[in-house]
Amino acid sequence: MQAVRGKNADVVEYTVTSAAGEPIFKAAKYYGFRNIQNLVRRLKPARPSRMPGGKAFGTARKPAGKAGGLEYGYVEVMACPGGCTNGGGQIKVDDQIILDRKGISGKPGPLEQKQWLAEVDEAYFSADDSDAENGHGSEINSAETDLVDGISPSYIRDTLLHWARTTGIDLDRLVYTSYREVVSDVGKDKTTDTERVVQLAGKIGGGW
Repeated sequence: MQAVRGKNADVVEYTVTSAAGEPIFKAAKYYGFRNIQNLVRRLKPARPSRMPGGKAFGTARKPAGKAGGLEYGYVEVMACPGGCTNGGGQIKVDDQIILDRKGISGKPGPLEQKQWLAEVDEAYFSADDSDAENGHGSEINSAETDLVDGISPSYIRDTLLHWARTTGIDLDRLVYTSYREVVSDVGKDKTTDTERVVQLAGKIGGGW
């Protein structure tokens, strides 16, 4: 399999080739809204020209002999640049706990955010490797009886504890989340009881 990086690290194309070097399957990942927009533009089919003999729109710059559009069999798309570990639900480098832990004074910049994201990725992707090295993998596999709807609570607890130790963030803070309820009147009937009585009286020919 060949992996080719695009214009930035959030765009990567993967190609599975045969022994003769012929492409068998193509896939890609596009992270971030800007990259997704570029992907959608490239996926749009060419529009036919209304002029006799004119070329279809979107094909003027394509090399001769190449078909328009992309030929991906699968595309992974995420709105967050950098993927899930850089999502809105993750702890950012400007969180006060992270600032105190790293001794950062002032507002952190893109470099600090990039370094913090690398640490989060390391903590996220290193859980399975560390378990295998420490011989914990067999313990997890042997605890298959500890399942609730196919999910092992002990495995989840071990994973969260691993993340807490790796990031140095207390578990209560690491897994804490919150939400803000949005109250909307869209689609709701705002008619008061008095207005309903007036409307009903008008329908039956009466009034006030």
